[in-house]
Order: sequence, then structure tokens, then C-alpha cells
Amino acid sequence: MMKLAVAFVSFTFCLLSTTSATPVDQKSRGRKIALNKRQTFSGPNGVDTVALQNHLSHVTSKIKKGLTAYARNTGQRHAFEHAVASHRHMNTKNDKHLSAEKRSAGANALMDAGNALWYGTIKVGTPPQSFRVDFDTGSSDLFLPTLHCSVNCAGHKAYDHTKSSSSKSSSKTFNLHYGDGSQVTGIQYEDTIEIAGMKAHNQTLGAADSYSSGFANDRFEPDGLMGMAFKSISDYHAEPVFSSLITQNQSDEAMFAFKLAHDDSELYLGGVNKALYKGDFTWLSLTEEAYWQVHMDGVTLDGTLVTDNSTSNANVSEASIPSNLPHHSAPSGASTLTSSKKIAAIVDTGTTLLVGDSKTVERIYSLVPGAQSAEHYAGPGFYSFPCDATPDIGLIFNGTEFKIKKSIMNIGEDASQSDTNTGNSSASDATETRGNSDDNDESENIGGDNIHAHPKRCLGGLVGHDGNGIDPGLWIVGDVFLRGVYSAFDIGNSRVGFAALA
Repeated sequence: MMKLAVAFVSFTFCLLSTTSATPVDQKSRGRKIALNKRQTFSGPNGVDTVALQNHLSHVTSKIKKGLTAYARNTGQRHAFEHAVASHRHMNTKNDKHLSAEKRSAGANALMDAGNALWYGTIKVGTPPQSFRVDFDTGSSDLFLPTLHCSVNCAGHKAYDHTKSSSSKSSSKTFNLHYGDGSQVTGIQYEDTIEIAGMKAHNQTLGAADSYSSGFANDRFEPDGLMGMAFKSISDYHAEPVFSSLITQNQSDEAMFAFKLAHDDSELYLGGVNKALYKGDFTWLSLTEEAYWQVHMDGVTLDGTLVTDNSTSNANVSEASIPSNLPHHSAPSGASTLTSSKKIAAIVDTGTTLLVGDSKTVERIYSLVPGAQSAEHYAGPGFYSFPCDATPDIGLIFNGTEFKIKKSIMNIGEDASQSDTNTGNSSASDATETRGNSDDNDESENIGGDNIHAHPKRCLGGLVGHDGNGIDPGLWIVGDVFLRGVYSAFDIGNSRVGFAALA
């Protein structure tokens, strides 16, 4: 079950009085926010591997940025960071010190910016100014470019605080660092945000005077970003927008939900849209209210368990693996793959890929016939396989296996080999071939089987990471998984739920 298509969120600002209390607005009903999806990584000439590398770097640096904010806000190291520093076990809920309401509901249609990110329209200020923002459950802050933004802001609509009577400067600066060495800097303001009829007054937002290269218009189509995680990882140390909607009695339920698919994607605020899913939810309790962080039981290949979960220092709980699920036989020379511990995972709508620890990801691809490392052209952690042999991968949460669609796991044709091996075939042709290949030749490959010299090769949506400042065993569950499920983020009960799409 899986993710992606982009929508529009309607945010409007209400007039604020500097001498009166925050106004109380009449509760609105739940809203749908249509979503659009940002630019795709796959085009007529194959996958844009530079964009893929940049995205993976941005994702891991975003998580590190949140860890830094968490330490500053709480005076403690987060388990995902401390595990790397100490190289030992740590319960997410253990405290380790640093050295140094009844409301409205609604849905917002999402727009699909090409399988890379989901965004919708918001309005800010009084009178309202409209913007497109990426809805990101992997961060907590809202930022937009200002009129004075001169670095990487061309093509983005700018927030003009001077034209909003409800805008107030906090006189605080912000500085967000990203993996490419650049940063987003600016001034914090307070203003009124409306999303699909629900209003958050005195909401903190960042007005950026410079954007990192990752937010340039050719790589980031929306104007800004709206984080939907928790205050503890906020760089502003401020309530995220949806949390403000809850405390200001604007939402029927302290919950929001996503459908991220090829068509009719939406963000639903104030509950779930019952028309978009079927069956029951599989609920996962949060290990801590920072990221949307949960425990994952394991990973399957062709319905067989293939993870041993021994690499994550933050793993502490025994896994709940279905008793009838077989364990995959190990390849020659490798250890048997079993799962005795749960895997630490972050559920992140701002991540396109499914990112796992590098050792486990390599182990999984070693069982895929014809799979090869694509490090030499796509970067560390990426793998390719014959386009007609896309692996059948699933994730297990709370004892339930969720299959990832092969059409989503296959992110497109390997452009570096399309000319030599397949002529000028397109990535769209590659992603439509979903059979199993028995072709062999003398090429070396991860899976141990030889592959034919001519079949088209495609890149996998499962990639590995080596830590670099975060727990090396952490998994980041992004769109490759989320596009196949209906996902609910329940603040009120501190949990995440997955259900089958209707």
C-alpha cells in the first residue's frame, strides 16, 4: 500500500487587534485541501540522478536540523542523535542531557509536483495573500520568501508583511541549515493563517530573505513550506500551524490525514475522510512527540521477512511479526535474516523515497536477482535492477504487512544505461514493465544472479543512508510507501494510522 499528487490549502489571515485578546472564530467544518505534487525525478530521458542525490541529502539534513532544534528546545539529546554519538542502545523516551479540541474538520486538495513533494495553496495576512506550500510532516515550521529575498527566490511569490494589518514582527531571526551547505535565513513574524476556513491567529512564520539552493524554483515549485510535526523540533520554538488550530478551537479533531496518489490527492484537517479509505486503520503509538516517529516491525521481500533490525541504536521493543510470515533464506556467505527488534522510523510526507540503513538496504537488494549498486552514477545508497524485475517489497507495522506497489518502487529508468543498453527508450516505458526476469549474462551484480546485457535497468525507491549525524539504523518512511496507503496523523492520541485506499 503507498504515495503522491498535489493540492491546494486555503489559508487566510484575520485582522488582529494589539489591544484585545485573540478573537474566537466560529468553528468551521472539516476541509479538504487539494494537493499537487512537485517536479518529478523521472523524465523522457530517465531519472534525474542529481536531483535524487540532492533530495536524499536534503532529507537527512532536515532530520539533523530537527535534532539540533530538539536539543535547543528541550535541553536533551534526541535518541536519534545520541545513539550516533554514544554508539549504544537508547530508549526514545529516556532523558539524556546535553553536554554544552473540539474543532472543525476539512480537506484540502493536494497538487502533485512530480512524485517529489505535495503542496497546496494557503493565504496569509489581512487582506489575505495566497501562497503555495509544501505540507511536510518531517518538520514543524512555516516559512515563505519576502520581497527582499534575493537568493534563490526568483519564481516564488513573496510575503509582504507591510500589506497585512494583522502582521507583527517578533524581532527574532531564524537560520535553517541544509545539506548543500546553504541555508534559509530571515525574520520571524506573527500573522493570521487560514487553512480551508480554519484560522490560526498570532501564528509564527518565517519571512525568508534568502533560500537555500534546494528551494530554488527549478527544484522546489511551491513558494514555501509548512511543517506539521511537533513543537519540540521547531526552529522557532513555536507551535506549528495545525497545533495552533487545535488550541484555538478550530478543528473538530486533533487529527489530519493524507491521500497521496496519482489522482485526487488531498490533505484532510480535523479528522479523516471516510470516503478515501476502506477497512480498519493499523495504529502505531508515537515513541515521542517530536517527529512522527514510530516503531516498524520489519521489511519483506516477496512476502518473506528480510530484516534483522540489528543496526538501529534506538530500537528497544520486541517486534510483533505475524507468526505465519516466513524468513528469507540468506544468500551464500550471508547470515540468516531474522527480526527480533522493532525498527525506529519517521513518517515523513516531505520525503519522496523510502530511506533505510545502508546495511539492511544492501542486504535486501542482495536478494533481488539482477540488482546492482548504482553508486557510481546515482550516488551512495542507490540501486538499480532490470526494469521487468522490480522487487516486491512490504513494510510491517504493528503486525500488519503493507505492500508497496511495484510501479511506485520503480522510480524510473537508469538514464546512464539507456543509450548503451536499450537505445533511446523512455522512463515511462520502463516503469510499465513489471514482470520477473530470468535473463542472465556475465555482469556482476548485488543479487548474485547474472543479468542480460540489454534489458533496461531502473532505479529503486528504496535507498540506504549511513547516518551522517542521525541514527544509522533509522528509517524514513516517505512517499514510496505513503502513496499506497491512507495515512492519519492523530495528535490527540499521539499515534499514526495506515489504512487501505478506497
